[in-house]
Amino acid sequence: MSSFNIQVGENQYEIEFTRDSVRKFEAMGGSINNAREKIQTSTDVLFYLGLITHNPTINPNLAQKICDKAIDEYGLGEVYSTLIDPFTEVFMQAGKKPAGKTLRVTPKETETV
Repeated sequence: MSSFNIQVGENQYEIEFTRDSVRKFEAMGGSINNAREKIQTSTDVLFYLGLITHNPTINPNLAQKICDKAIDEYGLGEVYSTLIDPFTEVFMQAGKKPAGKTLRVTPKETETV
């Protein structure tokens, strides 16, 4: 999970990426490889996914308007890197195994008498 605030114009927005954000990104046809090739589209999608975590009623059109305003204010490169870095971190952590943990359970040995 990665959470941070951004300032766009006079408004502050909370952005949060979770495993659910990664699932939605993939369900929308997104991939980490494409995210680096399609910067504008990826920025729009990531902005929406980051906002929806704390604003479940926000629609993609409103998120895109806020994203466009951020791009006008800061530039596409700044907005993209602000979003893609924490999203990639969540994306990569989603598959990591915590130390000392295993899903595999060994069968219980039965005693022979």
